[in-house]
Amino acid sequence: QAVGRLRPGATATQASTEIDAVFQSYMSGQGTDMSALRREYFAHLQALPAARGMDTLRTRFGTPLSGLAVVSGLVLLIACANLGSLLLVRGTGRAREIAIRLAAGASRGRLVRQMLAETTVLFIVGAGVGIALAPAAISGLTGFFAVGRMPLHVDATLNWRLTAAAAGVALVAALSTGLWPALRVVGRDPRMAATDGRQLTASARTNAATRALVVAQIAMALVLVVTAVVFAKTIVNLRDVDLGFRQTRILTMSVNPMRPDDTPADESARFWTDVLDRVRTVAGADRASLSVMTPLSGRDSQTGIDVPGFEPQSADDRLIHLNHVSDGYFQTYGIPIVRGRGFTTEDKRTRSPVIVINETAAKAYFNGRNPIGAYVRFGSSDPYEIIGVAGDSKHASVRDVTPRFVFAPLWRPVRNLFPRLTLSVALDRSSPGFTHLITDQVHAVRSTALVSDVVTLDDQIDATLVSERLVATLALAFAALALGLAAIGIYGVLAHSVAGRRVEFGIRSALGASPRRLAAAVLGPVTIDVLLGTALGLPLSILAVTLARTLLFDVQPGDAGSYLMGAAVLALVAAATAARPLYRAWSTDPAATLRAE
Repeated sequence: QAVGRLRPGATATQASTEIDAVFQSYMSGQGTDMSALRREYFAHLQALPAARGMDTLRTRFGTPLSGLAVVSGLVLLIACANLGSLLLVRGTGRAREIAIRLAAGASRGRLVRQMLAETTVLFIVGAGVGIALAPAAISGLTGFFAVGRMPLHVDATLNWRLTAAAAGVALVAALSTGLWPALRVVGRDPRMAATDGRQLTASARTNAATRALVVAQIAMALVLVVTAVVFAKTIVNLRDVDLGFRQTRILTMSVNPMRPDDTPADESARFWTDVLDRVRTVAGADRASLSVMTPLSGRDSQTGIDVPGFEPQSADDRLIHLNHVSDGYFQTYGIPIVRGRGFTTEDKRTRSPVIVINETAAKAYFNGRNPIGAYVRFGSSDPYEIIGVAGDSKHASVRDVTPRFVFAPLWRPVRNLFPRLTLSVALDRSSPGFTHLITDQVHAVRSTALVSDVVTLDDQIDATLVSERLVATLALAFAALALGLAAIGIYGVLAHSVAGRRVEFGIRSALGASPRRLAAAVLGPVTIDVLLGTALGLPLSILAVTLARTLLFDVQPGDAGSYLMGAAVLALVAAATAARPLYRAWSTDPAATLRAE
C-alpha cells in the first residue's frame, strides 16, 4: 500500500500516467512471463483520491447498502400509496363539505392548498417521530460492525445534513402523495354531491382508484417479503455450513510479551511454554493452544512450497496458506486428523522439523498418494516432514472454498516468529469470568505482557457474516413494516367500503342472505386485489432476487419455495386484516340500519 501527495498543479491523471509507466518498465524487465500475474492481480497502477481512506469497506458494503437504500425507498412508496388511498377514502366522506364550500365561492386552488397543508402536517409529524428514533436506529446499525477481532467502528451520527435530507424527503413525499387525492376530490362538480345516483358514480371511480393503490401496496410488499425470505434463507444456509472446526465456547486473545528485540530465542520460547502450562491448569479450560492465526480471524499468510513429484502449472500452484501453531491446536478447535498425527510436545526435541497439511493440500500435491513421511521445502528452508493430514476447515470466509493449508510448529517456524501470538482456550462451560482468569495467568508469567483483542469464536464468525446479517435483519424489518402498511391500507379501504354498504348488508340480511354470501360480498374485492397484487409483485420479486443473487448463498433466483412463502404470508396478513370488517358486515342489524336511513 502506498500513499503520495500531489505536487501543486498536478492532477491524479498525470500521476497515474507517470506511476504506471514506472510499473510497466519494472514488469517488462523481469525477464519472465508475467501475463498470469497480470490476469490474476493487476495490469496497471492508478492513483486514486485518498480522502476517504484506504480500505475495503466500500467494496464490501457498497452493494448491500445500496440495495437497502432501494428497499427503504420501496417502503416509502408503500407508505405514500397507503396514505394516498386513505386520503381518497377520506375525501369521499368530505364530498358534501367540499361541494358546499365550492358553492359558497371558495376557489379550487385554495381547497387544494388546504388539503396539501393537512397532508404535509401528517408527514411532518411522521418525520419528527422518525428523526427522534434515528439515533437509536443508527446505534443499532453501527453495532453490527463492531464485532470480531477487527471491529469496524463506524462514525455515523445524526447531523443537520441528515435531518435536512429527511425533512426534504418528507416534504416531497407529502406534496406528491397529497396532490392527486386533493385534485380528484376538488375536481368534482359540486352539483353532483346532491344527486345520489351521481354520487354513487363518483364513489365507484374513487373506489377503483383506492383499490389500484392497494394493489400497488400489495405488489411492493410482496417484493420486500420475498427478499426478506431469501436473505433469511441465506443466513440459515451460512449457519449450516460445516466450518470444519468447533464453533462454540472458544475464547481467543492476542498476547504480546512486550519483550526487548534482543531477547534470546530460548527465553521467548520459555515464555510461551509457561503461558500454555498455566492456562491449561485453569478450571474450566478444556484445551488451550497458541497460533499465529485463528479461523475466520481476517488474517492470512502464504508461502511458496516445493513438493517432490509435483509439477506446478502456474505460479499460484506453488503458493500455500501458512499458519504456525503449538501442540494442542487441532484438539482445541476440534479439527480432526484424518491421517497420521498432529503435533506433540515430543516434536520439540526431534532434529527434523515436521508439518501438518490439510486435505485440500494433500489432494492437490499428492493426487491420491500417501503424503505421510514425504518431505517438502519452503524456499531455501530445511526439508519438513509431513506427519499428518488435518481435516479441511474454513479460513477466510464461510463462503470461500477451503484453500490449501500447511501448519508448521511454533518452535521450528518457516519464517521468523511473530512478536505476538493468539491464545485460544476451549472452555467446558460458558462464563464471562474466564477472561479475567486466563489474563491473570498470562500476567503471572510476565506482568508487562499485553493481552488484547479478546473475542469469542462465535463473535469472529459473526464478524465474517456482518454484511449478510445486516442485510437480512434490515430486510426482515422492512418487510414487517411493509406488511403493516399494506394491512393498514387494506383495512382502511375495506372498513370504509363496509361502512358505505351498511344499508345493502342490512337489506341482504333482512332478505335472508347467508353469512357465506355476505362474506363473499365483503372479501371478493379484497381477494381480487390480493391476486392482482401478487401477480404484479411476483415478476418484480424475481427481478429483485436476481439482482441480489451475489449477496445470496445456496439460494437460487428460481427457488419457487421463497415466492410461495412470500405470497402465503401476504395472504395470511390480508385475511387477518379483513376479519374485523367482515365481522361488522355479519353483525349488521337490518332493523336498526333501515330505521337510521
